[in-house]
Amino acid sequence: MKKEFLKIFVVALFLICATVACNKNVTGVILEPAALELAVDETATLTATVQPANATNIAVVWTSSNTEIAAVSNGTVTAKSAGTATITVTTQDGGFSAECVVTVTQSETGIVINGVKWATRNLASHGKFVEKPEDYGALFQWGRKGDGHEQRTSQNYPTNDNSQEAGVVSGAGLDANGQIVSGHAAYGKFIKQNETPYDWCSPQNDVLWNSGTEAAPIKTANDPCPAGWRVPTHAELQSLIDSGSEWDDLNGISGRYFGDGATKLFLPAAGVRSHSTGEVLSSGEYGDYWSSTVDDIYARYLRFGDGYVGVYYSRRAFGFSVRCVADL
Repeated sequence: MKKEFLKIFVVALFLICATVACNKNVTGVILEPAALELAVDETATLTATVQPANATNIAVVWTSSNTEIAAVSNGTVTAKSAGTATITVTTQDGGFSAECVVTVTQSETGIVINGVKWATRNLASHGKFVEKPEDYGALFQWGRKGDGHEQRTSQNYPTNDNSQEAGVVSGAGLDANGQIVSGHAAYGKFIKQNETPYDWCSPQNDVLWNSGTEAAPIKTANDPCPAGWRVPTHAELQSLIDSGSEWDDLNGISGRYFGDGATKLFLPAAGVRSHSTGEVLSSGEYGDYWSSTVDDIYARYLRFGDGYVGVYYSRRAFGFSVRCVADL
């Protein structure tokens, strides 16, 4: 009798332990990535990981703070319109949640002029266009990727003032792509350079934005344009000029229209950032736009104002606008 009771007790204890082991409660959830940037009509998939890995109920619920900007279904996010929305995943067991902030930008179809497809807006940062064609956008030093230095209010280096200085970066301060390494004092800052060859890096690197040729450009990892777009060549800027242009304004912003007839492209007079002091100058008066083409120690660029337009060469440490072309 005692043996039978003991057997029953052991079996019951085993079943209880097994039940407890199999019914793990959820302790949290991780959502990756925590931030996402999409163009209108693009999609991306978020990954929700319920903790612990052997939790019994791993079901989750997906919601969006604004479905008109970004909708979500089973972790797949669809960009609807420009703006910002927060995607939240919540566990059914325990109600634990995690979030991903989704930024949606306008999709870019481009305008074809003289056989070249041009983006209709300047760059706002690395891989991102401004919202409207008249927005000034960022000012890049030639050959640099967007690390924050391109923002019009970014700090100056070596000192954050308007004095004339030489802040060139070289050696261990540069990575394999010729860019400033994260953690360097100049990373994300506009480098002031007031000595020949007036470049932000040493030695000079002619292939930072184009590892190919003028006739057959090859986009590099440093090119700040979004996927499918690249910094134009000297020849492409010249073809834009050859299409004809006129000085005018768009929604109160001065600039120059290129092209004729119904196909016109507006480039705002976004001004420049001084290579020697870091000051932003002449916004609304003229526009300077980089090409990927070098010219000796300089680089080629488009300059226009009220009454003049042309392609010239300039010191690479200047901060100029970038208007991308399709990378066919």
